[in-house]
Amino acid sequence: MKRIIAKTVKSYDIGGCLRRETFCALEWRAAKPVWNTDRCFKCGVCSLSCPDAAIIQVDEGFYDANPDRCKGCGICSEACINEAITMSPEKK
Repeated sequence: MKRIIAKTVKSYDIGGCLRRETFCALEWRAAKPVWNTDRCFKCGVCSLSCPDAAIIQVDEGFYDANPDRCKGCGICSEACINEAITMSPEKK
């Protein structure tokens, strides 16, 4: 039984959605996080605070949101200790 569960878990990304095509947050999100790299300490608090595991580390240790996973809740912006993240209205 444990082997079957392990194989199932490995086949999905961390924080992933089983039916991404149907529930892509990009289609209905009202705001998105925008990072100011001049203010970012690269501490990772934003990534740890995200309830959807949508924040990933990118170039040179900075962070960005995966648009398929980010729901625009703003928790990362509130958690940022240096105010490096602002929530920007999503352009439709």
